Amino acid sequence: VCRLVKLKGLHLAIDACRILVDSGINVKWFIIGEGTEREFLEKRIADNNIEKNLILMGFKENPYPYMYTTDIYVQTSLFEGLGLTVIEAVVLKKLIVTTNFPTASSILEHTETGLICEMDPSDIANSILQYIENPDMATKVISNLSKLENNDKEISLTSFNRLLNKAVV
Repeated sequence: VCRLVKLKGLHLAIDACRILVDSGINVKWFIIGEGTEREFLEKRIADNNIEKNLILMGFKENPYPYMYTTDIYVQTSLFEGLGLTVIEAVVLKKLIVTTNFPTASSILEHTETGLICEMDPSDIANSILQYIENPDMATKVISNLSKLENNDKEISLTSFNRLLNKAVV
């Protein structure tokens, strides 16, 4: 779930998806959002022959039903300030793979509440494979997410929304 812009690192998602497909994984990767990189991404997806595996869904008014039903939430951003969608995936108790953008470790604890990987297609694909090939790890991560009682992320979101509302008024 993101804007289709270079900063979101979606070229990494395409390359990681190609690696997974080449490894024999029957992946369905959905990207929700619109943006200036759509044409570039469509061409790169076609060039990699993964049109059936990686689908650009376009803008969705409410992306949460899609996030709710996903098995693994993957964030490929090169930079994020807040990492809002990662926080949303935490709240939804999803298995998460995220690139190591500056605030990633303030949202996730690597191997405990998600996987933080390098901004590299192979590392992204390998992190996804860790969940697929190690169901015990996946169960542990979901269990840890379910036990989170810390409201820091919700407090941060509330504060962010309050600031945003003041800026708009």
